[in-house]
Amino acid sequence: MQLPTCTGLRIRSMSDAHVIFHAVTLGILPIVSRRLDIEERRYIHSGCVCVWEERSASGEGSSATGIERWTDGRRWGPSRVRDEFLYYQEKLPEFEADEELSALIFGSRLIKQTYSVFVDTPTGRRKWHLVAYFTGETLERLHTVDDIPELAAIRPTIPPGKYTTARLARQRSTRQADSTGSPPFVLPEAKSGPPPLSSLSAPFAARHPLHSIGQGQGNLPSPSPSPQARPDLRLPALKPPPWCRPPWLEDELAARQPDLHGAQHANLRRNHTIDLAPLIYLRKRPYPPRDVADDDILQKFDCGIV
Repeated sequence: MQLPTCTGLRIRSMSDAHVIFHAVTLGILPIVSRRLDIEERRYIHSGCVCVWEERSASGEGSSATGIERWTDGRRWGPSRVRDEFLYYQEKLPEFEADEELSALIFGSRLIKQTYSVFVDTPTGRRKWHLVAYFTGETLERLHTVDDIPELAAIRPTIPPGKYTTARLARQRSTRQADSTGSPPFVLPEAKSGPPPLSSLSAPFAARHPLHSIGQGQGNLPSPSPSPQARPDLRLPALKPPPWCRPPWLEDELAARQPDLHGAQHANLRRNHTIDLAPLIYLRKRPYPPRDVADDDILQKFDCGIV
């Protein structure tokens, strides 16, 4: 299974994004090299950060392992701009619910944050993208780059101008679009409550102690302005956190709106709650397209051939 570049993190600024990009450049963090499959799309949750390289349609100026377009299998609303980031809110099916239930469901929907840069590599100029996911409920509970010493130490070593935002050429058109009334994105207010999401991801040093850095060094050396100061620094491979489904609270949903599951037998629902999607989503799914052979037969009926 292809894992995200890192998990349990939130990106606060372009500087944070450049740290992640540079960690990928140094080989400390992995890059997503191919399109996500079905299982990998299901794995996406708050705190996932993915870095991928764009492959042009002509294949020129990009590596053969790049990705033409990022797909995560979710429906997103229109983009909103904040600083150099684009934000998209997940679109959920419409349904009737009271205010409390609506806040519960919509507060847990994902928000996608994207940022693109141009970077010069030994094989030429490349376009890299960063995609981060979070929710309004978990935003403040996610860790930051500064919480991870191995990543925080990279920040001073990034050469100036190493990563150039890909939106500079579109800033004028963006300003014109904003002046016409397109509101900038406003981050949702996070609720105070539980500590950081240690169940999803904790600092790398806590979850995966660095058994050896440079053959026996116990502590990370102090940062140096040279980008090649610590070529031997390697973080352990990231492991997927225990799978936990979104907090839909099936019992509460059934108590508040029993008609959502009215078509399912009670025993079946009790035994297969995890395997069955709420009918609220199934009702919004489009019907599968009709087979071409069926269309031909129907046309023959219309023409009186059959």
